[in-house]
Amino acid sequence: MLKKISSVIAENDLDLSNLVNMNVYITDSSYLADVRATFTEILGEIKPTMTLVVVSELINYQFKVEIDVFCTLGTEHIFHESRLTN
Repeated sequence: MLKKISSVIAENDLDLSNLVNMNVYITDSSYLADVRATFTEILGEIKPTMTLVVVSELINYQFKVEIDVFCTLGTEHIFHESRLTN
């Protein structure tokens, strides 16, 4: 999954050093060791801020991990903000 994310980032003329935030959702805490090992292998010294949450399920029962990423564009930071409204 991180390799796919890396490819999408590269398609936009960026690289993993542009990665500033990741939100990771896993459906079983037993996946944590593999997730950490994969992040270490692919990201190396790149250390974006990260939230990791264990959830009961994702939208499709076959999905086990979901990752959202946020990147910078050059020297400008792009932030996503969500608000709950009535």
